[in-house]
Amino acid sequence: MFASGKERSQPGLLSINGYVHVQWMYDFDRYAVPKHGFDLRRGRIEFRYDIADKVGAEIEIGCDKLALTAKDAYLEYRISPALGFTAGLRKMPFSREELTPASKLFMIERSETNDMFGDQGYLGRDIGVTLQGESLPFPLPVGYSLGVYNGNGDRVFEDHNDAKQFCERLTVQPLGAITVGLNGSQRNDSLTGNVLTAWGADIAWQTGRVSADAEVLYGNRGTDRRMFGAYLVGAYRLAAFEPGLRLETVSDNLADSRDRTTAVTAACNLYLYRKVQLKTNLVVRFPDWQPKFVAQAQVGF
Repeated sequence: MFASGKERSQPGLLSINGYVHVQWMYDFDRYAVPKHGFDLRRGRIEFRYDIADKVGAEIEIGCDKLALTAKDAYLEYRISPALGFTAGLRKMPFSREELTPASKLFMIERSETNDMFGDQGYLGRDIGVTLQGESLPFPLPVGYSLGVYNGNGDRVFEDHNDAKQFCERLTVQPLGAITVGLNGSQRNDSLTGNVLTAWGADIAWQTGRVSADAEVLYGNRGTDRRMFGAYLVGAYRLAAFEPGLRLETVSDNLADSRDRTTAVTAACNLYLYRKVQLKTNLVVRFPDWQPKFVAQAQVGF
């Protein structure tokens, strides 16, 4: 849970890592503009320096879609595996899929559920302080994160009001191959000041060649609407090939059944060499029937 799940460098040494994702898309919708084209989807470079075993700092710069931005910039103080603090700009501890690094996602893009809750400010990056730990002395391995953040969404460079956002996440491993997560988020509505909440549960299972993830998110969309999203992803590794499928349902207004969308994504990943992958996704949305094909070449360093 520390360092966003990334490997820590040796004390006194600067580590540099990163990745580049290049996409090609073809949209079968006759009205789509453009119907096909290339995109520099992600370009990241990460600098991490551990001053000592317990103290470190990290900065990650992104050039996603040719927009240069600071993705992460935080300090970390780890008292013990069970207790530590991070302060600065980083991802809030909400949603398993959001907390999974982009290079380790099975699908090319995160789910529509993730996009919908991100648009409402429940997940993503913000400036704040996080208390977190893992491997607590319980019969089962337990991890936790508790944080308070500015709650400004994309406006991360400064705070504009006294309203704040709180996030909590708890993970448990009842079995070695299974991880269960629960998370919540609370923030003030910028217009009314009312408290908006979101909650989620997820489970991940990986054993041998088979892996599966599932997540459910539920929360406020404004003060008078509720939204819901859920997905299930399964994959099977065959040497260098890894075919899989994602099923998803999303509703941005539970009071109206017409606002529900179903999406099916068929995927196949090809592992060419260590951190070099070629991914392909065919995405079909219902009831609109809007198929789209996306291919992504990604290289990490």
